Amino acid sequence: MGRRATKPVDLHVGLRLRLCRRNKGLSRKELGAIIGAKPGAVDRYERGLRSVGAARLLHLSHVFGVDVSFFFDGLADDSAAAPQAPGRAAVEETARFIDALFAIDDAGVRRRLIKLVKAAAG
Repeated sequence: MGRRATKPVDLHVGLRLRLCRRNKGLSRKELGAIIGAKPGAVDRYERGLRSVGAARLLHLSHVFGVDVSFFFDGLADDSAAAPQAPGRAAVEETARFIDALFAIDDAGVRRRLIKLVKAAAG
């Protein structure tokens, strides 16, 4: 039995979930305890290897104080139907960037760095 192809929407939602979790300073184990999931499941959600169900996504939005739409912000309209997901290396690189970003204690520096990255992206 082969692995299912990772869908771009799952990758996007997973990265937004990781962003929220890191912003709150929660470990995967702590978030799992809050939402009733094992740390491994949280990891698979964050890496886009498992889809987050509607009920759990609603619960996550309450935990993080965001609207459910936050998890889809910035997702291209055709991403859900796209046949190819970004490569695993790109997803892991993005996850490392998020981790490094939240390792910066100074919120002002983080904001300026985000602004710089957005400007570089065009």
